Amino acid sequence: DNRALEGSTLGRMAEMLARAGQAAEAHEAFAEARRLFDELGLPVHVAYLAISTGAVEPLASDPVAAERELRSALSFFEEIGAKHIQATVLPMLAATLVAQNRLEDALSLTERANALTAPDDLDGQVKLRTARALALAGRGQRADAERLAREAVEMAAASDTVVLHADALSCLGEVLLGAEAPSEAVPVLERALALYEAKGDVVSAGQRRATLRRLSGTRSN
Repeated sequence: DNRALEGSTLGRMAEMLARAGQAAEAHEAFAEARRLFDELGLPVHVAYLAISTGAVEPLASDPVAAERELRSALSFFEEIGAKHIQATVLPMLAATLVAQNRLEDALSLTERANALTAPDDLDGQVKLRTARALALAGRGQRADAERLAREAVEMAAASDTVVLHADALSCLGEVLLGAEAPSEAVPVLERALALYEAKGDVVSAGQRRATLRRLSGTRSN
């Protein structure tokens, strides 16, 4: 059906718009894609779309909306027994809980993800480590958080997914900042910034740039 293809195209376009900082246009495209999939009776497409929406809602600083979308997707994939997809969604959901300071709930989700993620699932293994690292850092377990974040960076560097690598570097940078090691964090965040810029992820690049500017000001004072 051409309308299913149109919906899929809209979903991809929405994610690009969100990363380019055009949040309103992205939400409109996501809504139109969802409407098409609902009309066509394609629940799998709706669930995958929710994952895409959940992936970019944090760019708009809306972890609550991201949580809502990802829980919807997780519920669907649990119902159909798609464990490999659950392994992707669980750490993404955990990251939204970290952003809401719900650290214990986030860690619980990463434990579930760990039980489901295949050793050769590079995307899942990286997301698992970054989500768990951020949650542990929030609890003050900085050594374990740094170890996991560095593992995530090493694994992501072997992939051809630029944003995954940049996200892992951003995680490591945040962990190092939490450990009061800005001199180590700066080059890591600069690498993340370069990757986001190369991928055209304006929002993530802007967030990293703002952090680096703040750190530069702190060091000069």
